[in-house]
Amino acid sequence: MNAKRFQDGGPSGKSAIRVNQVRTAEDLAAFLAALSSDAASNAGRWENGDLQEYLKALSRYLEDQGDFRRPGLFGGNLWRDLAGLFAAGKSYE
Repeated sequence: MNAKRFQDGGPSGKSAIRVNQVRTAEDLAAFLAALSSDAASNAGRWENGDLQEYLKALSRYLEDQGDFRRPGLFGGNLWRDLAGLFAAGKSYE
């Protein structure tokens, strides 16, 4: 599996990160590679474009979700839940 699976230029030219396609550890690795590419190519479109702000956003997102250990935040699959968490850091305030 490669990062291309999780990116789609589309008509707007924006990358689309597809959390719902992550099912395995390998998928998550490819998703994170795609997220990294998206950050490099579209840094100006990210709400939290530097590492410090991104990590703060992840922290706020988890705090706002309550008990992250409950199943199914993003569909009940651990790997998809983790991908959703990383994707949230891109724009969560």
